[in-house]
Amino acid sequence: MVKDFAGSRGRFVNPVIAFGADPWVLLLGGEIFCWCTASDGLYLRCAAAPDQLADAPLRCQFRGVPGSGCAVQFWAPEIHRLDGAWYCFVSAGDGGFASHRMFALRCDGERPDGVFKPAGIPVADEWAIDGTVFEAAGERWFVFAALENGQEVLKIARMASPVELTGSRVVISRAELPWERLGPDRINEGPVFRRAGGRSFLYFSANGAHTDNYCVGALELVGRDPLNPVSWRKLPEPVLESGGGVLAPGHHCFFDDASGNCWIACHGVTVPGAGFAGRRVFLTPFRENADGSPVFHQQVETGSLVF
Repeated sequence: MVKDFAGSRGRFVNPVIAFGADPWVLLLGGEIFCWCTASDGLYLRCAAAPDQLADAPLRCQFRGVPGSGCAVQFWAPEIHRLDGAWYCFVSAGDGGFASHRMFALRCDGERPDGVFKPAGIPVADEWAIDGTVFEAAGERWFVFAALENGQEVLKIARMASPVELTGSRVVISRAELPWERLGPDRINEGPVFRRAGGRSFLYFSANGAHTDNYCVGALELVGRDPLNPVSWRKLPEPVLESGGGVLAPGHHCFFDDASGNCWIACHGVTVPGAGFAGRRVFLTPFRENADGSPVFHQQVETGSLVF
């Protein structure tokens, strides 16, 4: 997690972006950087405070290349600082759902606001979306959503470099508990890693993103080997769910404000049944217990919030 922020503090009202999905937020150099899913490339909004994000101009950092496989439907970009450069991990395809793969883009500037260029295809041989990176047990790991018998599952693999996986890919999570099987879809997606209180968690979204049942759950890394499925323990209840006027919260990321308070950025809808087209971007405080574990059954806060 990148933390270098001394930007404006004040009040804001959710949603901070009226139309957007799969937000990725970094606080860096006095600005809020925000990327979302886009149709044809990678686009950045920068602002000094949350209430300025809606009017911030969109800056195109990469445009899809027809015929390359990385052409359209840029879903869930994540930006990470790895080995002295900025890498964007994003799912894209050539226009069909089945064509989606995980791509890596690279920006060599000190800040992630410059041009990104193709750097590699971490997952080229199977359907893959929502890739994320974390370090544990002295190694770097890549987790992404893949298809298994028509269900979306979470797979993990070692990383040989910021753009290359090595060794086997292992399923570490499937939709198994009642709260992640609400409706016909069996989906685990959107993984994001977070350490708190000396413990390590992988937060993910469950159920269909187009339904009002979308929510956030978590796995805890309890073993020494992240590649071993028994090293992961699924928490029994969702940590972020519908309520308080915001439905289907999910596909999230975490960031700390200047005071060290944890926030979660996610999308959600405010009209029942709004589906993909109704997704908006929200920022809300994320509550954790003293031992680092998440408080269950949180909801997106609306009204006037202090950042």
